[in-house]
Amino acid sequence: MIYLNKEFSFLAIKEVNPIRPKFRLLRPKGRFRVVKKYFLFFPVLLILLVNCASNPQNNDYEPVDLTPLELPITHLNVWDIAVRDSILFVVSYGEDDYWRRGLYICNAIDPTEPVIIETLAVNTKSIALDDSVIFIGGIRSWVYSVDIREILDINTLDTLTDFYYLFVADYADGFLYVVDRLHGLYVIDASDPANLSIASNAPTPGGYARNVDVAGVYAYVASGAAGVYIFDISDPYSPEEVGQYDTPGYCWSVAIDTGANILYIADEFNGALVLDVSDPSSPEKVGEWSISGSKLIYVEMHGDLPVFIEEDYGLRVLYYNGENAIELGHAEVTSGDPRTICSYGDYVFVGTSDTLYLIDLTPARNNIP
Repeated sequence: MIYLNKEFSFLAIKEVNPIRPKFRLLRPKGRFRVVKKYFLFFPVLLILLVNCASNPQNNDYEPVDLTPLELPITHLNVWDIAVRDSILFVVSYGEDDYWRRGLYICNAIDPTEPVIIETLAVNTKSIALDDSVIFIGGIRSWVYSVDIREILDINTLDTLTDFYYLFVADYADGFLYVVDRLHGLYVIDASDPANLSIASNAPTPGGYARNVDVAGVYAYVASGAAGVYIFDISDPYSPEEVGQYDTPGYCWSVAIDTGANILYIADEFNGALVLDVSDPSSPEKVGEWSISGSKLIYVEMHGDLPVFIEEDYGLRVLYYNGENAIELGHAEVTSGDPRTICSYGDYVFVGTSDTLYLIDLTPARNNIP
């Protein structure tokens, strides 16, 4: 229907007549006149309705329930996990429970039944791996390297001190990338693990640095209230800030899908954010996934799928379809508070404040629309 305002003196409407098209002058009567004969917008509305019906995001799309398997390594306060080949490294921290502290090294040839083969009495919350060396971040002010070529004969190689609150996060091409809560990103020269040295420091003003993911020549630093900082690390001795994105929430963790130049963000109560970082100097939000009454605190890539930790719940597997983020699957863990994830083949290990879980992500991957 077309509503004609009396402010107009007339409206010319073409009558469809294949023999002799005519025009008729319509003059307003009263305040409005309704022309009922011509439903010009009906075909357009019909097309829109059909498109909406065929869009899977508008259908009753359901994420799948994933089954968590609690592993027989219990009574651990897990803060970080790493895997090298079939060797599983589990970091357990205890504030007062000294017996829970340490690095547990496990044989995970059968991931459903990992077996502890060695422990290292350290007070730590984070680790990163090289082929033969494990870098361990102390609970506050130090990082040291350990030779693990002989699993049963562990030797401490070197120690760096004088950090404020350190998280060891990533290792690439002879350099260790760590974040210090107050001072931002540190790059440590670890080309000789027996002689660690600080190569550079790049501050992240306005927020606590909590996590870093490195891909190619860029480091993406989750910086709490300041959002995400992007540094060019082509020269590890002089990292350069090239971009920054201030998230609406509190940026706890980031993970980069290098194949798509997509950065995923665990943005606390704001849920998940998806950024296009094809141009690192101008990151652009291209998607999001909202959460209600809870918060996302960690994210890690499982191939091309971002896997998030939801506090007090468990695991959420998302997928970016080019338009927005959708949930493929989820798993609730009931023993302890979930904290961290580590990919291992088709599985992920999930560490909680009490134990370790193994979850097969195959059903979630098969749920991609």
